[in-house]
Amino acid sequence: MLLSTAYLPPTAYIKAIVRGGGSVFIEACESFQKQSWRNRCRIYSGDGTMDLSIPVCSGPSKELITSVKIDYSQAWIRLHKRALDAAYRHSPFYDYYRDELFAILDSTPECLWDLNMALTGWLLENFGLPNLLKPTTVWEPCGEDDFRDGIHPKRPLPEPWMACGEYYQIFSSRHGFIDSLSCVDLLFHEGPNAISFLG
Repeated sequence: MLLSTAYLPPTAYIKAIVRGGGSVFIEACESFQKQSWRNRCRIYSGDGTMDLSIPVCSGPSKELITSVKIDYSQAWIRLHKRALDAAYRHSPFYDYYRDELFAILDSTPECLWDLNMALTGWLLENFGLPNLLKPTTVWEPCGEDDFRDGIHPKRPLPEPWMACGEYYQIFSSRHGFIDSLSCVDLLFHEGPNAISFLG
């Protein structure tokens, strides 16, 4: 299984990790791609879906994803925390996970890769999954079980099995159930039972 790095990735991403078992690689030898899950996530707000994006410092056009620096001159951490609080403060398990999540955001790692890997490791732990992710050491063209570009905010899910089973969402009475959100949506609503929706 081959995935790109992602910021608070969608449920399909974690489902791919579950399906990949102990053989999951995160692409470390690609260039940064804009408008992808690499630096953004999608949550469920009172007005519907909301995208949260991490600003990055522009570097060389072919800069490796592992070298892309986060732009902390913008107050994005404060904005993301406020958005998460507004969206999830009434969800059943938000208070249980909030402080740990915010501590990782507040650690302000220099590079996007380091933040994403820390957050993904934290997510796997809280879903009760082993963190067996490995970075790639060379770039290779598309192959089997390659979802580096398949799991993308502007494209439908590449495989039917990537859809998440329906679960309770705070704002579902307004907008119905919304799939393909950041996996924190599932975690905040289902807590320890969240893994049952990812098998």
